[in-house]
Amino acid sequence: MQIIAFNFEKISAEKKSQFKEKTDISASLNITSISPQKLDVLKDKDVLKFEFEFALIYKPEIADIRFLGHVSVIVDPEKFKDVILAGNIGKSLLSVSHCLFTINRVKNPSGGKTS
Repeated sequence: MQIIAFNFEKISAEKKSQFKEKTDISASLNITSISPQKLDVLKDKDVLKFEFEFALIYKPEIADIRFLGHVSVIVDPEKFKDVILAGNIGKSLLSVSHCLFTINRVKNPSGGKTS
């Protein structure tokens, strides 16, 4: 699987309260849709477009940060058929989710906790 496009369509951030001394931060990645994509420059390739929502979740709820976007990937013809014809998207979702999370990971040496 080769990533050929990565775009953000919306980035939003809202501060809801003051930062607290003990705050847990986690990440959530949801693939909202998968569709075939036709590109003029890659006529002979099978391309899938994965739309996603990536969110940072604060406990207690002090902020709301979200990224909406999409990733376009070239997949081999067999995987393309699996995803499109059979609706078998599990492994494709896992692969793209891993790529997205790796690209967008927020590293925190304290394991997501701040003090």
